[in-house]
Amino acid sequence: MYRYTFHLIRQYWHLILLLSSMLFAAEAWVGDRQSALLAGEVFGYGYMVFVFHWTLLTGKPLSTFRRNAPNANPRGAFWLVIIGVSVLGLAIALVIAFVVTRIVLEDSKALLGVFLLVTYPAIGLILAVFGTLIPVAVLGDPLSLSENFTRAGKSFSYVLWRLIAGPGVASIAYFALIIASSRAGILPAPPTSLASITLANAAFGVFVGAYFLSISALTASILSMAYLHVEEGRRPAFPLPPQAT
Repeated sequence: MYRYTFHLIRQYWHLILLLSSMLFAAEAWVGDRQSALLAGEVFGYGYMVFVFHWTLLTGKPLSTFRRNAPNANPRGAFWLVIIGVSVLGLAIALVIAFVVTRIVLEDSKALLGVFLLVTYPAIGLILAVFGTLIPVAVLGDPLSLSENFTRAGKSFSYVLWRLIAGPGVASIAYFALIIASSRAGILPAPPTSLASITLANAAFGVFVGAYFLSISALTASILSMAYLHVEEGRRPAFPLPPQAT
């Protein structure tokens, strides 16, 4: 999975840096109104998720500035799956956090902390169950929950342990870096306006965006590998032909 991820990053490094820079500039522009940035983040990250999956599933990289095939664009079903999986994961994390803080800890003030703690595991579990719907939506095939559960029964452990070893470890490394940088006093303050942008917070902001887009590429590699393994008995065609992987 790492090999495919590195090739995706090499193929689309310009798009990754461009989107990271645009999101950082937008974050500085909206300031404290971070909710205004949500739609842009969903669209930007969602489009890159589509690009990563399409490339791995078809072996055909998408062009940034040239017209691609009509079916090489995100459809409504794709956005439905992306938003649905995200919302379901967050909802489950919220329910778990509510139960833990109200029943186990009996401390409602810890709700936000517990929610943040369980969000990534909850989304990982949801991806292990429903994640292969994303390749289906990318290819434009009909969505079927019954077929998805059949596929998930064959790929659940295949996906889950790779999500833990890949995006899970990468996310832990990121938070460890944030904590260490904060304690050392070298973590740049996020910009609250365009005028507050500095070289340090700009470099850090673009790095964070590119890092999480790379995690998205890693996740796309895992889900594409699982889908193709179950449905077609092969590995992604990009960047090597199936018989060479």
